[in-house]
Amino acid sequence: MQLIKNVLSAGPAEGRSIIEQAQLKPSEKHATTYDWLTFFFPSDRRPVYLFVDSLLPKITYWWYWFGTWDVTRRDGDHPFYSSYSNVKISGNHVTAGAGLDLNMDTGELQIDGRRTAVAAVAIRDLNNLRENKFYNGSRYRFEMFEQGRFGALMENGISESVFNKLYIRHTPDRH
Repeated sequence: MQLIKNVLSAGPAEGRSIIEQAQLKPSEKHATTYDWLTFFFPSDRRPVYLFVDSLLPKITYWWYWFGTWDVTRRDGDHPFYSSYSNVKISGNHVTAGAGLDLNMDTGELQIDGRRTAVAAVAIRDLNNLRENKFYNGSRYRFEMFEQGRFGALMENGISESVFNKLYIRHTPDRH
C-alpha cells in the first residue's frame, strides 16, 4: 500500500524512479518499469461520473471516515458535519431551522441558543463563490449553496473534500 501511495502521489516522472528502486517482480502484464507506469498512469482515461444526492450529507460521518482510513491505525477521521435545508440570507445573516443564525460579518454563530464562531463563511450563488474569513482560530466553517437553499456547518478539514467542493461550492477541479 505504501508503494502505491508513493508512486501515485509522486506522479509519472518521479514515480519511475520509485518503481525502479522497488524492483517489482515481473508479472504476466507488467514486466518492465514502463508497464508499471502505464498501469499506475494510463494514457487512455475514461470519464468518471460522481452521482451526488441528498443522502450524502446525512452520512458524511461514514464516507469521510472510510475515505481517510489509515490501515496502520485501523481508523479514520470522524468529522463534524451538520447540514441544513431551507437556509436563507437576510441582510448580513444566514438563518435556518434548528435556531441557526450566522452573522456573515463577524462569524458569530448561534444554534439552538448555543453560541460559537466560524473560521469562514463561503456562499455559492449561480456565478460566484463569496468567502469571508475570520481569523479567530475556530475549527468550523459554514458553507452554503444559495440557489438550493442548502448549507452546512462543518470542520475545516472536510470543507476541502471533493464532495464539498462539488456539492456546495460547485468548484470542480478543471485539470
